Amino acid sequence: MRIQEALAWGDSLGVDPADLPGALTGELRRLGDLRGELVAAQRRLGDVPDAEVSRSLWRAASALGAAEARVHDAAVAVRRSA
Repeated sequence: MRIQEALAWGDSLGVDPADLPGALTGELRRLGDLRGELVAAQRRLGDVPDAEVSRSLWRAASALGAAEARVHDAAVAVRRSA
């Protein structure tokens, strides 16, 4: 990861760039927890009469997965450059 990116990530998370690997790992853990809650909501609400609820939860899970992948990529990049 380039220093400018590390500085930007660190600034946005409120941590020193040296602490970025741990901060990103924590964010990944929280995103994983959120994904688990979203999957539970999908199970609970998957059969409600309003099909848009199910579609909306699916889109939310998809978007969360994309965000999680980007944070994972940043975590890998910061570890490689350390």
